[in-house]
Amino acid sequence: LGRGIALDANNNVYVAGETLSANYPISAGAADSTFGNNFEGFITALSADGNALLYSTYLGGTGIERVNDIAVTAGGEAIVVGETNSIDFPRVGPTSSFGGDMDAFVARFRDTGAIYWSLYYGGSGVDRAVGVTLDTVSATGGIGDAFVVGQTSSPNGIAATGTGIYQTTPGGLVDGFLVEFRPSGARSSQLATYIGGPLDDEAMSVAVKP
Repeated sequence: LGRGIALDANNNVYVAGETLSANYPISAGAADSTFGNNFEGFITALSADGNALLYSTYLGGTGIERVNDIAVTAGGEAIVVGETNSIDFPRVGPTSSFGGDMDAFVARFRDTGAIYWSLYYGGSGVDRAVGVTLDTVSATGGIGDAFVVGQTSSPNGIAATGTGIYQTTPGGLVDGFLVEFRPSGARSSQLATYIGGPLDDEAMSVAVKP
């Protein structure tokens, strides 16, 4: 099931989603070549004419993964977001730990398909990253910040602390969230916030002003 699609500056096509197929086409040297026996995330890159597989990889552990969205730089680096309940989800780079029933994840891939960094994001409840976009530095070929939105029932692990944060505590049982990640995978200390009131809320898409 493909859930997200994006193009780079050369019109190469990047598709992301989840699969139940143990024989999904995975390229040689893939970042994750192991099917986890459940819903497994995937990222597949195809040439602009659709005739060549640039790379294709699973993304997940032994639990359930869904890749919900993908954004790609002009140069072909991809950021994917989704949800996982795998305690062995592949993590690279910044320190993160599995926090609850279901955690959001964010992962950045090099243009070769290798993982640059990959991390959990969430608290003790259920967290899902649903949408991602990149800033204009990425659109012009550089590596900029990633802005991620989704839904959470976690009372912790979501909002940054300190002054100037829009909403540091949940408004209800289920809230939306917005968080910014630096090119290194570090979470912004200024933009990581709940978005919600007393009823259920979910942030599903995000756009950034040029």
